[in-house]
Amino acid sequence: YSGLWPKDDFSPATKITSALAAQLTTPIKFEYSNGVVGKVFAPAGVSETVLNIYRGVLNIFQLNIKKTQNVYELQEPGTQGVCKTHYLLSEDAKDELILLTKSKDLNKCQKRIMKDIGLTYTERCVQCEARGNNLKAAAASNYVIKETATGALLLNASGIEIIQFSPLNIMNGAAQMEARQNLTFLEIKETRSAPYSAEYVHRGSVQYE
Repeated sequence: YSGLWPKDDFSPATKITSALAAQLTTPIKFEYSNGVVGKVFAPAGVSETVLNIYRGVLNIFQLNIKKTQNVYELQEPGTQGVCKTHYLLSEDAKDELILLTKSKDLNKCQKRIMKDIGLTYTERCVQCEARGNNLKAAAASNYVIKETATGALLLNASGIEIIQFSPLNIMNGAAQMEARQNLTFLEIKETRSAPYSAEYVHRGSVQYE
């Protein structure tokens, strides 16, 4: 969807949707062990742009749960790089649920995934960077998990990410992007999907390319 916030109504970006539709119907494969997304596999025909959309979905499944601690922080791999992440766990004993909140400071990342465009003739200004960050970003996710006899079941996952960019040091001179994501468990199907006939190759990890 595209539009200028807050005045415009968001309108469907039909050209982009139709251009990517064929690739988005191609399933991908990924490794998943103890809540950690590993290698990502896809046919060569899936573009890096579409694969990044898939990575954005997979990113919300990245969970490093420590049952021995209710509050902890770690450097967690994700789409934007390896970033400082805070975890808060609580239990609803009555309904046998685990409630988890995860927040991520995207300004404190090792190996931050970034792409600079059109900066050939610019020079870094150390004094300017000391005064403040031009790019500020944070993300937060909430999870509802139910423990079952066969393992944990993720009932709901919702996330929000906000990125603020202020290229010039002026009052209210910022552009802001907000992304929201919500996944809800519906049902378990007994029938398997038909296998997709294509050669799957290793295409990296959950980190954006």
